[in-house]
Amino acid sequence: MSTKPPDDDGGEALFRTAMTRATQTLPPLPDLAPQAMSLGRRRRARTRAAMTGAAFATVTVLALGLTVLPSLTGRTDDGPAAPAAPSSGIGSPSAASPKPDGSAGALSKEERARLADYQKKAAGRLDVLLPDAMGAVNPVSDDDMRSYLARAGERAYPVALTVRRSPGASLRPCEDDSAKGLTCRVSRLEDGRVAHVYTLPRVPGSGTEVSLQFREGDSEVSLTVSPDKATGAAAPVTVKQLLTGVSDPGFRQLLQYADRHPVLVPGAGRGQ
Repeated sequence: MSTKPPDDDGGEALFRTAMTRATQTLPPLPDLAPQAMSLGRRRRARTRAAMTGAAFATVTVLALGLTVLPSLTGRTDDGPAAPAAPSSGIGSPSAASPKPDGSAGALSKEERARLADYQKKAAGRLDVLLPDAMGAVNPVSDDDMRSYLARAGERAYPVALTVRRSPGASLRPCEDDSAKGLTCRVSRLEDGRVAHVYTLPRVPGSGTEVSLQFREGDSEVSLTVSPDKATGAAAPVTVKQLLTGVSDPGFRQLLQYADRHPVLVPGAGRGQ
C-alpha cells in the first residue's frame, strides 16, 4: 500500500484563481526606467552646478586675493605707482618731497622709501668706484644721504658724497688755504669736465683727506675720502683712481638722478 500523499491539484488551482482575481483590480505597475533616468539627470545637473560653483568660488577667491595682497604689503590701488627714473632705477619723488628752502616737514612713507633706495644704490656705486683695499661701503645713518663708511678690517674710512642743486652756478674758485694746509689744483674728468682736487691733512702726522668737486647738470658734486679716524691712516686710494671712478657711466647715472630729484633734505635732519 502506497504511503505517498496524493497530489492536491484542486487546492493549487483554487489559489491561482484567487490571486488572479485579486490582481485584476490593481492598476498596472509603473515603468521605472523613465523615473530613474530623470532622477539621474537631476543628480548630474546638481553635481555640475556644485562643480561650477566651486570653480567660481575658487576664481573669486583668487581674484579677491590679487586685490587684497597689495594692501597687505602697504600698497593701495588709489593710483599708479610713481614711475622709476629711467637712468638710475630709483623712484621719482612723491608730492611730499622737501622744498628747496628747507621747509620739508614730515616726509611721506614713499619719500623715505625713495631716499633709502638712493642711499643703497649710492653705497653700491661707491663700493665699485673705490679700490678693494678700502673695503665694503655702507651708509652711516638712515637719515644722512651724504655720509658713508668704507671698512676694511679694523680700519674705517669716512666717505662723503654730496649732490647739491645750484642751477646756473659754477664751481667755486680753486684756491689754497695755507693756514689750514688746504691745497687745490684744477684737473679734468675723462669726459673733459673740469674738476677741482682738494687735499687737506687732517692732523699732523696723519693721512690726508682728498676731495673732488665738479658739476653734474644743475648741481655741484663733492666726493671726499678721509683717513681712518682711529689710526689716522690715509685711505688707500689715489686722486687718479677717484677721477676715473666718478667718470664711470653707472656712477654718473646716480648723480644725474640726484641732480633731477634732490636727495638732500636741509632742515629735516639729513646731511647737507
